[in-house]
Amino acid sequence: MMSLLIFKDKLREFCHKNDTVLVPVAKFVFGLILFFSLNKLFGYSSLANNIVIVLGLSLLCALFSQGFFALVSGLVILLHLTSLSLDTALLFLILYVFLYVLCLRFTPNYGYIIVLTAALFLFKVPYLVPIVVGMTVGLSGVFAMITGIVIYYFSLAAKDVSVLLSTKSGDETFQPFSYIITELMENKEFFLTVITFCVVLAVFYFIYRLSMSYSWYIAIAAAIVVSVLLFLIGGTVLDTKIMIGSVLLGNILAGLLAVVVQFFKGVVDYSRTELVQFEDDDYYYYVKAVPKIKVSEENINIKKIQARK
Repeated sequence: MMSLLIFKDKLREFCHKNDTVLVPVAKFVFGLILFFSLNKLFGYSSLANNIVIVLGLSLLCALFSQGFFALVSGLVILLHLTSLSLDTALLFLILYVFLYVLCLRFTPNYGYIIVLTAALFLFKVPYLVPIVVGMTVGLSGVFAMITGIVIYYFSLAAKDVSVLLSTKSGDETFQPFSYIITELMENKEFFLTVITFCVVLAVFYFIYRLSMSYSWYIAIAAAIVVSVLLFLIGGTVLDTKIMIGSVLLGNILAGLLAVVVQFFKGVVDYSRTELVQFEDDDYYYYVKAVPKIKVSEENINIKKIQARK
């Protein structure tokens, strides 16, 4: 454990000293993962799938603020859907503008949550989403999280449209616009996921903010339990096919990843908790102070002294 703490502190110190270089590099890598994920989810445009375009967009994301991720991501998705169907692209444009007004206009720096949510669905660990959102930005990130869920399920409906367009003959009428709307509105799994993630986010954030000992890790455990129960109960009530094994394993993996994220975010020593009281002209203050665990590797030089012969 001590070696892990030393490694964490050295890593944090290294990142703080070199943040001017590491932050753009991290944003570039995040951009690569983001655009490859979007191309995997949609993938209808050869132009958007071009590696040069992906590298160029990732470089632009490394140079601009976090809100730029959501803007460029929306344009990439729009490019894909235009190659699929103009009706589908128009529907996405309307939906994206609505979500932008609802979410990104007031919280522009939460754009990464939208694309991160869709990417985690692709990597089969979507249950990590409400925990990470609660751990980083809190309840204010709920609309960005919902937007990411909508984009993922929109991509699933777009895949159905792609299959139907390839199988329909020229004399058959097919309206992708109405099909996707119907598919989203009648998708019980979509609504179950939105409701469950919102409840899990609220439960996690409430416990995470408590002043009791080990509240961070209790919040992670509670989020996993609530998520599994809601998916199982909701799947039964709504008569939706839920893979019990996938839900259970996915939540356990999400919990382990959340513990790792929390470890690097901060570790405290509850055995040295202090209760501090002080006052000013207007208030009395009662503060519970829990020190962070910080260790440093001692540099020990051993000199061997030999007696003269």
